[in-house]
Amino acid sequence: MRLHERSLIGAIRFCSFSRSEQSMCELKVLRKNQVVFENAVYAKVEGTKVTVRDVLGVSKVFDNCEIAEVDIGKERLLLK
Repeated sequence: MRLHERSLIGAIRFCSFSRSEQSMCELKVLRKNQVVFENAVYAKVEGTKVTVRDVLGVSKVFDNCEIAEVDIGKERLLLK
């Protein structure tokens, strides 16, 4: 597992707490400054593909990209 994959898993797992209860963290996925997916709760990198999935199980695969940044405070995941 690469460093950015471990960081992403840790960030999503521990993204926000409210009064000792963990709350769901849903991210907007941006690519080239455009929102390409919303409410992502899962992301997986496989080679040059990134798969994201929302809480309902809807998923989307992005080819020829990688995760550039995960910003929990701004609730976004940037692809490059």
